[in-house]
Amino acid sequence: MITLPGSWIYILLSSSDYTRCKIGRTDGNPLIRFRNLRTGDPNLGLHVAYYVPKRLAPISKIESSIHYDFKDYRITNHEDTNSEWFRVDFEQAEMYIDYLLEELLDHRLSNQADIHLDIPTKMYESDLRDIYEPDPHDRSFAEWIIKNTGD
Repeated sequence: MITLPGSWIYILLSSSDYTRCKIGRTDGNPLIRFRNLRTGDPNLGLHVAYYVPKRLAPISKIESSIHYDFKDYRITNHEDTNSEWFRVDFEQAEMYIDYLLEELLDHRLSNQADIHLDIPTKMYESDLRDIYEPDPHDRSFAEWIIKNTGD
């Protein structure tokens, strides 16, 4: 299991209602977090995740800042308490979070498919799978195994 020295902000959406999205965080693998949440909503999809190196800022403060900026769009649950769901188009949320993270972290986001441990990096589900669930039949993965195991 790969462990990275940072955390993730993610945007999830539900195909049953494209006018809302969930903006949350995880310290671990965002694919696992997504799959755990999907048990409650089989229509859930992982749109994008942002890797935030620990040295740049505490993830809880970043998530709180993002939630604050989206406060007018927050969906309350049946007990009138706040949720992490927002009545906003996921693509608009993505564009605004791109901007917010660059402002909060004073660092440009990398959009490359390779993770940068010291740089905030924006990744889509396929990029995350390449990191956390590499295809063992992929030639580059096999070469990496050979190189790093000495076989």
